[in-house]
Amino acid sequence: MRIVLRIVAILLLSSLISIGLIQINNGNNNNVFKNDSDKSQSLDSDNESDSKEEKYDSYSSIFSIDNSVEGDNYNNLSDAEEDNTDSTDNYDDFTLHKTVFKQFLIKDKDSLYVKWKKIQGAEGYIIYKNDKKLKKVKKKGKNYCTVSKLKYNKTYKISVVAYKGTLKSEKTSKNVKFKLRTKVKKGIRYYYNLNKKKIKNLNGFIDTKGPYTIKVNLTRSVTTIYMNGSKGELIPIKSFLCSPGTYTSPGTWNLGDKYRFRQLLYNSNSQWACRIHDKILFHTTPYLSYGTNKTLDVKEYNKLGTRASHGCIRLRCVDMKWIYDKCDRTTKVVIYESKKAGPFGKPKLKKLPAWHDWDPTDPTAKKYCKKKKCH
Repeated sequence: MRIVLRIVAILLLSSLISIGLIQINNGNNNNVFKNDSDKSQSLDSDNESDSKEEKYDSYSSIFSIDNSVEGDNYNNLSDAEEDNTDSTDNYDDFTLHKTVFKQFLIKDKDSLYVKWKKIQGAEGYIIYKNDKKLKKVKKKGKNYCTVSKLKYNKTYKISVVAYKGTLKSEKTSKNVKFKLRTKVKKGIRYYYNLNKKKIKNLNGFIDTKGPYTIKVNLTRSVTTIYMNGSKGELIPIKSFLCSPGTYTSPGTWNLGDKYRFRQLLYNSNSQWACRIHDKILFHTTPYLSYGTNKTLDVKEYNKLGTRASHGCIRLRCVDMKWIYDKCDRTTKVVIYESKKAGPFGKPKLKKLPAWHDWDPTDPTAKKYCKKKKCH
């Protein structure tokens, strides 16, 4: 039986070779030979070569089906591995990210504002203080937070890590000294934040207890509050827009009597008032009725920042109340003229519409703004 199968295989192989030979002859009819002997040698050579190749092809084709399947599976596996490689790259890309700090600012006596650059794809950030986990910032797109309970003049290591699911980026850290910078220029001490910008309102940053000096610039309609420094320097802590009078005179006085409500000239009224000298007062912009916070003369309020009174110094409610609450009779008041607004420049006023008959800075009138949703 084996002999028969071998004979059949040989005959089949011979037939295939024969067919191949015919195909070779058909495919080479156009070949040009120099003579018949060259042609015969060439055919013999081609026949021998093709027979070997055909033999090999026939043999391999018997086993090629399973091999091709294995090959396809291998290719699919390679594709899968490439996909895994991509996700590994994504993994590596995210974990190799490093956040970059953009800004550190001292907010008040014990709080630090921290801001960093966003990392694409991050779900949130983890904040560390001295390598101890402090908080998570989960809100999408939020790349800032406040670090609290800090002690002045102490250095803290602030770190941030971005996360995405279980993946985390590299930790970024920076040592930050929680202290304002200060510099004295021409007898005035200025304070600067960590971004080297001048702080224009020191309330909440340092201890701003008096004694104070109040300076009123008639030319620019600006009032500046100074704290008297321990070395004889003045420390500007805040500035107010004001409306001095046409007949206000330069000079130096000490603050006098205080009034919760005060009737003024021409049937106008003030909520808080402090006497400077004679009939010259610090007071709020005028109200049409005495003892009320809901009859503000809006037209006069909108004149803040210009000379508008007869002689007194008009202020917004929040500013007038600050003087009323913080300054005593030892407070020096200096009224002068200068083209320079002061150490903090001239504040801006947001004017009110005619219907807004209360001062939006008045702490006793917040309910009106809340109801109208205007400030």
